[in-house]
Amino acid sequence: QEDSAQTDPPPVARAIYQVSQYNIYDKYEIDYDVVLQEMERERKEKLLLLKGRQIERKKISTMETEDPVGYRMIKAVKMLERMVYQNVYDDFVMDLLYYDDPADNYKKAEGSAMPLWYFGHVESEGRRITDLFWSSRYPDLFAVTFGASDSSEPVGDGCIVLYTLKNPSFPEYLAHYPCGIMCGDFHPVKARHVACGLHDGSVIVYNVKNVFDRTPSHTSNVHTKHQGTVWQVKWGNHPNERNISFYSTSIDGDVFKWTLVQNELIKSDVITVYYTMDKMHDIDGVHFDKVIVNIARGTCLTFHPNEHEIFLVGTAEGLIYKCSVVYSATYLFVYKAHVMPIRKVNINSYNPSIFISCSHDETVKVWEDCRSLPLHNFHLESPVEDVQWAGYSSTVFAAVTRDGNVQIYDLSINRHDAVCIQIVADTDYCQPTRLQFHNRYPFLLVGDSVGNTQSLKVSPNLRIKPKPPKKAGYIDPHTLETRKLQKVLSYVLELPVIDPVDHGDI
Repeated sequence: QEDSAQTDPPPVARAIYQVSQYNIYDKYEIDYDVVLQEMERERKEKLLLLKGRQIERKKISTMETEDPVGYRMIKAVKMLERMVYQNVYDDFVMDLLYYDDPADNYKKAEGSAMPLWYFGHVESEGRRITDLFWSSRYPDLFAVTFGASDSSEPVGDGCIVLYTLKNPSFPEYLAHYPCGIMCGDFHPVKARHVACGLHDGSVIVYNVKNVFDRTPSHTSNVHTKHQGTVWQVKWGNHPNERNISFYSTSIDGDVFKWTLVQNELIKSDVITVYYTMDKMHDIDGVHFDKVIVNIARGTCLTFHPNEHEIFLVGTAEGLIYKCSVVYSATYLFVYKAHVMPIRKVNINSYNPSIFISCSHDETVKVWEDCRSLPLHNFHLESPVEDVQWAGYSSTVFAAVTRDGNVQIYDLSINRHDAVCIQIVADTDYCQPTRLQFHNRYPFLLVGDSVGNTQSLKVSPNLRIKPKPPKKAGYIDPHTLETRKLQKVLSYVLELPVIDPVDHGDI
């Protein structure tokens, strides 16, 4: 078989053009102009993206331009100061890095804490330390806030001070405020932002990167602030949020969310915590049934490290509320934790379902998520001001008590008594108020009621690393610590879980 097709011939055009060096040059010039326009467009897009950063750096850039000699002089003086203090405090640095208490070789179930640096400043002398917190980005930087111990004490102005371990003699940053600063927190990513809660119910944000301006970059107004003292602020770290935000709790029972939008704080209500009383007696002791709903006074706040919308609120009535940012109409769980005001709630970083609480009822309790009874109950024989899990170990926590002691526990060594009791304050002169472990290293900070902060390094018996099982492959340290904690808690976790009682029945 044969098949054929006939097509039209392709069109043919004849072009004649004269090419010279001038024509080639003109064509290259046109192409080069197109490339320049594309580069200019990309440059403008980058400028728009970096516009926010340029605004923040404007004052520093102005300082460099107007007085370049003075700015370079400041940098030179800071460098010289760093060199001097590097030699002055060399012994402390060597002790922190390399010294181990030899007495631990003879007492396996006990440890000690060695004092290192003391931090203090003339402008903070005599003021009560209300909070201590480390920077999440710079491991040698921490902040101290000063105010009143409770809402009943008279309070004047407050201040926030930033210290670095490289220079214990003088703060890197110091800012005063007309009202006492009760709490604070570094942003976990943008560490230049420090949120603070005040004695009068307001919240403020400092930009500590701008050392030439010590005024807050963001401040709440009189119409949006809390109706009582703000006891805790915590930055949120939700990945889907466009603007950074933080949360605050106060004795008015409210939990607010504050969003940073340009130069103002936008407030949104999260939840108000209540507690009910339905067993009442009259003056003659006659019982009658009557439900009374009261506002629970918030004293502390902490967020779940993995589930960013879950948080715990401790109250002055001794209750701990598990709440969600998404579901603001009800509580996820209520723990009847203590009989007096709760001072701190802290979640274990190795197992977020385990958290710890302390109270003025002289107890420290270890809890499991959604379990109505505590796993461990420790009686410290003095009101407990602060408690925190160690960042380097899953089973170590420390508590500071009003009688001037720091008590360190290691559940893998002793599940009943402290393995280290260190005297940190003379109760005739002052009282310890706050405690803070370093995020990674085995030492902690303790603040007192007269403005002094001291650092303590824990001995080797308090930082024993778990060993991997024999004939096993590589196991990362985080997994080993998690297994160690699970093994310690397995003795009590096997008990039956008791159904939670209605939180209205107190």
